[in-house]
Amino acid sequence: MDYIAFGRTLIAQYPQSRTIRGRGLEDNLWVKQAVPPKARIWHLLQKIIAICVPNPMLRATVSNGGGNALRMEATRLQEFRAKGFHAPEVLAFNDEMLILTHLGPQLRDALDQMKDAEQRLAVMKIATAELARLHNAGLAHGRPYLRDMTWDGDKIGFLDLEENPVDVMPLAFAQARDVWVFLSAASRFARVSQQENVYSPDTIFALLAEYRRHAGAAALPELAKFVHTMRPVRYLLERRWLWDRVGSDVRQSVFVTQCLEVCFDGGKIG
Repeated sequence: MDYIAFGRTLIAQYPQSRTIRGRGLEDNLWVKQAVPPKARIWHLLQKIIAICVPNPMLRATVSNGGGNALRMEATRLQEFRAKGFHAPEVLAFNDEMLILTHLGPQLRDALDQMKDAEQRLAVMKIATAELARLHNAGLAHGRPYLRDMTWDGDKIGFLDLEENPVDVMPLAFAQARDVWVFLSAASRFARVSQQENVYSPDTIFALLAEYRRHAGAAALPELAKFVHTMRPVRYLLERRWLWDRVGSDVRQSVFVTQCLEVCFDGGKIG
C-alpha cells in the first residue's frame, strides 16, 4: 500500500485535523500532520522561570514542529519498539506526515470506563511499572499523560513522543519529570467522590511505591530536589483563595507535590 498517497487523501478530506484515523479497511492506522512550532506564551514564561530557578526539570521541551519534529518522533518510536516497548509501528513518514499503526484506546479513556476503583488502581499500577521499565532501559517519555499512553486490556502503550526531554536536561531529571507528570495526570482518579477540588493521597502513595519497586534509584533523588524547590509555589497555590480558581491541571500538580513531600520528608521513599 502507498501509505503516503493514502495519507494525502485523508489530509485533503480533513485538513484541520492534526491526527486522522484511517477510514474503512485502514482504520488501524493514524496519519499525523506536520504542524508549526507549538511554543506559546506559557513556554516563554517557563523559560524565564527556568532561568530564575536552577532546576533542569523546569526547562521547556516544546516541539519545534515541521518535518524535523515528525522525523524525530519517528526515530524515537522506532527506538522504543527496538527496546521492547509497545509503541506504534512507523509505516511511513516524510516532511508532511507520519503514518502509524493503531495501538488501542487511550489509557485515560479506558480508566474512565472502569467503575471499580480497585480495577482502575490495578491498571494504573501496570502503567507505573511499565514507565519504570522504560526508565530502566535508559529512556524517558517526555510527557506521559494518561492520554499519551494506551491500554488494550493487555499492554500499556506509549504515544506522542514529540518532545525529547533529554535534548534539554540530563536523563535522570527527564525521568524524574516523567514521574511527576504521570502522577499529576493519575491524580484525576484520586478525587474524593462528589468533591471536585478534594483529593485523597492513597492512590498517589500506592503508585509512587509501585514505581520505586520497579525502577532504579536515579530519578528519585532528582524528584525530591524538585519537590523541595517547588515548595514556595505550592504554599502559594494551595491557599484557598487560589485553590478553587486555578485549573484542575494545576490543582493536580500541587496535590501530587504535596504527596511527594510527605513521602520524601516522612522517610517513606528516597
